[in-house]
Amino acid sequence: MIPFGLGFPKMDYSFTEVNLDLNLVSKKKTITERSSRILSINFLDQNNNPLSDDLLKTIAGKYKIIDQSTGKIIRDFTSFTPDDSVYELALTSEDNRIINPDVSQENHIITVSIVYGNGKTENNELTLTILNLTGID
Repeated sequence: MIPFGLGFPKMDYSFTEVNLDLNLVSKKKTITERSSRILSINFLDQNNNPLSDDLLKTIAGKYKIIDQSTGKIIRDFTSFTPDDSVYELALTSEDNRIINPDVSQENHIITVSIVYGNGKTENNELTLTILNLTGID
């Protein structure tokens, strides 16, 4: 029993592990250039259960997109704050543009990084193939 006025102790997350599951809502990892897509980020604990609301509130996330062959940054690290165990990240037509117009397709790597609990980190990547439709603006 906690005496009135002392508040509640801070939650100890030292034994909790957060896993990131990245999926395109369309289920296909090959998309046409300049198409918009939704990337779902599922936050699960070590038992594959959705996170508790109090642990979810500790998460600070960011993501970036690079072209695999050139290393060119398509989108530099951009912050996000999830409000549910499934966060939907909107990939814009600018995120899915072709960098080199002379190739038929490019692989783009989306890297998602989170910090949670008491400063723990977790990272995951998803590779998308972007098809060049030649001349799409």
